Amino acid sequence: DDAIRDPLWSRGLGDVYKRQILSIGNGVVLSGKVTVVDKIVIHGSVEAEIDANSVEVMASGILTGTIRTKEFSVSGSFTGDAQVSGNLKIQKGGKIEGDVSYGDLSVENGGLIYGSLSKPAGESCLKPVSAMIRETRKAQVPV
Repeated sequence: DDAIRDPLWSRGLGDVYKRQILSIGNGVVLSGKVTVVDKIVIHGSVEAEIDANSVEVMASGILTGTIRTKEFSVSGSFTGDAQVSGNLKIQKGGKIEGDVSYGDLSVENGGLIYGSLSKPAGESCLKPVSAMIRETRKAQVPV
């Protein structure tokens, strides 16, 4: 029985426990290559090539390297190249230095970008104002 062998399973956290989450704590320094991980959360210092579904650089985190991910959130510091197929979020206090391609972008007031940003090939960064207004209205309509 899984509940007997695993205390997280007995508390209903089995699904969370099965996710491949790597957390780098404050004061921890990691250098290398990270692959086949669902989520990496960085509070410490990392210099790596990362291939993950989701990468979060927390306010105390420093990440240097090459990133391939679906979701990338930066509250700390990132230096390098990133390919983000989904949402790139630069939060207040977050700083990115390097070349980044992204699917969607959000930058909070106080977020900084030094380098180049680009949409993946075949997607236009420019939209007519009327299209942006329609998208905004659709997003505001309750379902």
